[in-house]
Amino acid sequence: KSFVLRWRLAATLILTIVTATAALATDPVDSSTLTGKLVCGYQGWFLTPGDGTPASVGWRHWSGDTDSIGPGIYTVEMWPDLHEYNQTDLFTAPGVTLQDGATGKLFSSFRPGVVDLHFQWMENYGIDGVFFQRFVSELSDPRFFAIRNQVLQNVRDAANAHGRIFALEYDTSGTSPGEPTPRAFVADNDLALGRIVEAVSHSRYWAKTCIFVIDDDSFALRLVARPSP
Repeated sequence: KSFVLRWRLAATLILTIVTATAALATDPVDSSTLTGKLVCGYQGWFLTPGDGTPASVGWRHWSGDTDSIGPGIYTVEMWPDLHEYNQTDLFTAPGVTLQDGATGKLFSSFRPGVVDLHFQWMENYGIDGVFFQRFVSELSDPRFFAIRNQVLQNVRDAANAHGRIFALEYDTSGTSPGEPTPRAFVADNDLALGRIVEAVSHSRYWAKTCIFVIDDDSFALRLVARPSP
């Protein structure tokens, strides 16, 4: 409970800061340092039936029952304001009637347009980027491994489009014996790194790019990718 409370207090503080920030577009964020940056946690974990994920995934993080949604089983405290979302990224919540009499709809983080809108807000309100959470307890399930990879791609594309920064944050909550080991984390991180290098390799900067990764293994400094002469 104390952990949840801390997160709620942090979210309240962030919202206060954002509200006080002028709604002006900002220049691309300097990705060489975290000094002076406002960077938020980003889960990207909201999923709905019909969003392109397997049918067995259902209502994730919206409802306590993946097969249905409604009063008494919500896992969110407020219904989101959806007026800025594209209608193609919203999915009907059967049996949910809003105060204006309309049938409720909800968004899915699996949809690129949803994540792009969130990063557009960050650009508009001066949030520099996110630590995107990678949930270790999900990685052994092929369904969620694929879903998390898609949301990671959404985050990467949106960050590039709006001049924001992002980094991976591994969340080990909910893990148990038999879950992926630290060695598996390294392999998963290598996959994510490869996707980032792939993105850069198709950008206009690739011809003059040299990417290094500094880590704590015995190689100390590794040349990961260098464009051909």
